[in-house]
Amino acid sequence: MLTDLGMAALGALVLLLGTDSVAKGAAAGIARAGEATIAPALLGTGVAAVLPGFAMLVAALVLRQPDLALGGVVGGAFAQVSLVLGLAAIAAPLVTRLRAVVLLGALVPAAAVLLGVLVLDMALSRLDGVILIAAALVALVVLARALRSERPATLALAAAEVHPVGGARMAVRIVTGLAFAGLGAWLVVRGSRDAAVALAWNPFIVGLLVTGVAVALAGLPGVVGAARGSRGDLAVGQAMLAAFVQITLSAGVLALAAVPGAASSLARLELPALFALALATYPMMRSEGELSPREGGILLVAFVVAVAGELVLAAG
Repeated sequence: MLTDLGMAALGALVLLLGTDSVAKGAAAGIARAGEATIAPALLGTGVAAVLPGFAMLVAALVLRQPDLALGGVVGGAFAQVSLVLGLAAIAAPLVTRLRAVVLLGALVPAAAVLLGVLVLDMALSRLDGVILIAAALVALVVLARALRSERPATLALAAAEVHPVGGARMAVRIVTGLAFAGLGAWLVVRGSRDAAVALAWNPFIVGLLVTGVAVALAGLPGVVGAARGSRGDLAVGQAMLAAFVQITLSAGVLALAAVPGAASSLARLELPALFALALATYPMMRSEGELSPREGGILLVAFVVAVAGELVLAAG
C-alpha cells in the first residue's frame, strides 16, 4: 500500500511540473505579440485550471477506472475551493475586482446542485453527460462575455511577468509539459487504483482523497503565484474555474465515455458539502472584495474536516 501511495505522490509531483511547464510555455508563446493584453495571463490560468483534470480523466479511462475518475472529479473540485484557495489566501489576501470572477464563484455551487440532481439515480448516464457539457459551454460563454465587458478593469492583470520566448522553446516547453502531465496522471491513477485494492476501499473514496487532491495541487503554483503577485482575480478565477470545469465538463465527458455508478453518499454528502463550501466562499469574496488569510484558514480547516470524515466513513 505504501508503495502504491508513493507512486501516486510521485505522479502528483510530475503532474504539477508538467502543468506548470505547459501553462508557462503557452503564456510565454502568446506574449510574443508584445501587446498590453491580458491574453497571456488568461491562457496560463486556463491551462493550469483545465489540464490536470483532463489528464487525470484520460488516464482513468485508459485504465478503466470510471468510479475512481468520478471520485477525482468531485474531490478535485472540493480541494480547489478549500485546500488551494485556502493556501493561496494565507500566502496573500485575495482581492477580487472583476464581476466575472464573482459570477464564477456563484456558478460553482450551481454546478454542484446540477450534478447532485443528475446522480440521484446512482449513475451518470450519457444524457446526463450531454446536459453537463451543454450547461458548461453556456456558462463559459456567459463568463467570456462578462470578462470582455470589463476590459478596462483587466489591464492590471496584464502586468503579470510573462517573458516572451521563441517558437522552438515554446514548443519544447509545451510538448515536454504534456508528456509530464500524461505520465504524472497515469502514475497517480495507477497508484490510486492499486491502493484501493490493497485497502479494500471503494475506488470512489480513493479518488476523492488521492486523485482529486493530486489534480488540485497541480494548479497550486499558479494560484499561489498569482496571489503573491497581488493578482487575486487570477488566483480565485483559476481555482474556481478548475472546480467548475471538473464538475461539469469533466463529469460530462466521463459520462459520455463510460457510465460510472455513483456512490450512495455522493448526492447526500460530498456534493452537498461542496455546495455549502462554495456558497460560503461566495460572500467571502463579496465582503470588501477580499478573501483574507483568516478566511483562508477556515477553508483549510474545512478541507481537513472533510478528509477526516471521509476516512472515518471508509474505515467504517
